[in-house]
Amino acid sequence: MALIRHPIVQYAYVVNDIEEACQRWNMMFGAGPFFTVPHFRGLNHRYRGRRAEEDVSHAQGQAGPAQLQFTQQHNDAPSIWRDMYKPGEQGLHHVMIMVDDFAAEQQRFIDYGCAIAEEFDCPLSADPTPPIARCAYMDARHLIGCFVELFEENPVVRHEIVELKRLHEAWDGADLIRSAI
Repeated sequence: MALIRHPIVQYAYVVNDIEEACQRWNMMFGAGPFFTVPHFRGLNHRYRGRRAEEDVSHAQGQAGPAQLQFTQQHNDAPSIWRDMYKPGEQGLHHVMIMVDDFAAEQQRFIDYGCAIAEEFDCPLSADPTPPIARCAYMDARHLIGCFVELFEENPVVRHEIVELKRLHEAWDGADLIRSAI
């Protein structure tokens, strides 16, 4: 049975400059609009079992049927982003899947030799108390050359995925980069 049994929801890249990446992907693929989250911090954010110290910004957008995420790390703290790319390097970092049974899927990846590289709880509203969704980056580089982000299935994030695609399909090309906050 395949290790990844759920559809890939997102392709994510480490980039040196989020705005430049958004412009480049728009020029090449018509991707957009992109929504930015500067200096993202999840709850209980842990890198390889210790408190995560990285300072990262994200941009999410759509290119046809594919959701994209660009991540720019602003500091040199150890992280999953730096595990794969040194400062100045960029490229594909992970694919994201949404899973119903988070604990069971995480264990399946561990059984395949994929360590938990980073994990956090994601608040599903502006209020950082429950409800939350769990997220873990599994180190699958030895199998597929990148990480796999396991995101706990939930209606809030599922709605955001559908809405981003709808916005892309109705988009007139204006306001390429927007704040998600």
